[in-house]
Amino acid sequence: MNREEILNAIDEKYKAIGQDADVHLLGLLHAEPITYWNYINVDALLGLQIQRTQLPEK
Repeated sequence: MNREEILNAIDEKYKAIGQDADVHLLGLLHAEPITYWNYINVDALLGLQIQRTQLPEK
């Protein structure tokens, strides 16, 4: 697929759901790339852990 075909496909996709593809494309200019570790949010997952023992923390 060339760039024009890709942009047309994106435009059709968003028109089908009643949204403006340009809004989404403009958002890409301001978005930062996301890493896997940011995506799974490791700190939040670790915070959900429940202590199972009464051993003192070191």
